[in-house]
Amino acid sequence: MVTWNGWQQTRNRLSLHTPTLFACVALIALFSVPDLNWELAVRRWNEAGAAISLLAAMAITWAAYRLRARISGCVECFGARLANIPAHRWLLLCVIAGVLIRLVWAVTFPAPQTSDSATYCHLAEKLLRERAYGGSTAGYAFWPPGYPFFLYVAFLGFDARPWVPLVMNLLLFAGTVSVIYQLTLRLTGKAAACVAALVVTFWPTYVTSSGLASKEVLLACLIPTVILIWFWSTTEGQRPHGWLAFLAGAVLGYIALVQPSFLLLPVLLIFYEWRKAGPRRWWGLKSGLLVLGMFCAIGPWTYRNWKVLHAFVPVSTNGGGVFYRSNNPLATGGYMPQGVYSFEGVDEVQAGRLAFQQGERWVVAHPGLFVRLAVRKEILFLGDDAEGVYETLKRGLGISGLRYIILKGVCNAFWWGLWILLLLTALVRRRFSERSETKLLMLTFLYLFVVHSVFESGARYHEPVLGILAVVAGALADPHG
Repeated sequence: MVTWNGWQQTRNRLSLHTPTLFACVALIALFSVPDLNWELAVRRWNEAGAAISLLAAMAITWAAYRLRARISGCVECFGARLANIPAHRWLLLCVIAGVLIRLVWAVTFPAPQTSDSATYCHLAEKLLRERAYGGSTAGYAFWPPGYPFFLYVAFLGFDARPWVPLVMNLLLFAGTVSVIYQLTLRLTGKAAACVAALVVTFWPTYVTSSGLASKEVLLACLIPTVILIWFWSTTEGQRPHGWLAFLAGAVLGYIALVQPSFLLLPVLLIFYEWRKAGPRRWWGLKSGLLVLGMFCAIGPWTYRNWKVLHAFVPVSTNGGGVFYRSNNPLATGGYMPQGVYSFEGVDEVQAGRLAFQQGERWVVAHPGLFVRLAVRKEILFLGDDAEGVYETLKRGLGISGLRYIILKGVCNAFWWGLWILLLLTALVRRRFSERSETKLLMLTFLYLFVVHSVFESGARYHEPVLGILAVVAGALADPHG
């Protein structure tokens, strides 16, 4: 018979190595950034580039560790100066500066919506004009509906004008900065909160995505928001606020409607609550309300899919196709238009099921290739942070010269430097890293890292958790961490 003490021991063991795992991912990132950029520069992967990248990662890790006291001291001093500014004034300055720099970018590079962004705008406009979602060509539930619904609400107010995504992204940015500040303040102190807000404000890929109809920008606001609500739902030693737990579940449900890969994210919140010391009935109450809220958000859409497709489809039908295109003999780790089979001539539900079956068969038959492909996906996930530059300049405006190279280099230099700070936080700020709240943040990033080690990967897939990384990096400014 398993006792409650046994469960407590298990939960402690499960979360014991979270900061260590996060530090390991930081080391992979420090290797992946130069490796992937070398590959893009010479247009192919080679052993020389991998060797140079490994040496660069080892050198910067050694230097950062040797200089950890000096680096953390500089960040502490910088954060202390920012902390002297009143909180409301600092947030206002960040919002004004962030909005201005995003407006300058959007006006300088007014790129049209392409690829997924164009599809989301089309789906939202169809909702506006015809009160219908999808169709026989795009699929009635192939595209997750969360972001088109978001655009649809905006279109109701402003009509389907090309500048609407930019306006909504500016509003989302203001909300994200505020949430990140409050989340960091709860975990550490004002100095760290100011640094985290500054990181979000000037994060290059976040700035360069401002004109795009990008679901990642929406998720970057929603994910730290739901974590903050979950923290608020329990006051130490008091009965949990059930309505906040329900609200967190509803927001999580909407997050899953935006990106179905987050359907299992509630497991992390429940695990966090389970790990905390407290009455079991409170853990069960909060968990139940969280699941109920999520069901209330997703349930109506699932029912709609049942009525339209005559099949149980919780969110979308594209999961099987994405899994197969990511795990087949032609897979590269990134986006592929199709695999060996195209699954034409069947409806979208059947196509998804067949695709998943084919992908599963390939994984079982080729475990070694699957592991190698997973490593490749991890490099793609961590090795680049210039998706906004790519979508705006290269794909949107056809700019691929020196300007593009420089801006892409700036984005990836920032990304590489950020991972140095993240590594030092995990190694130096032990009190911060050992907190259960911090482990939840780290596990949220690790969750997405694992998901995209199996499914399609690329630079844009880490963008939903950029706020989480900003909180962890900002904690280096807290001298008491």
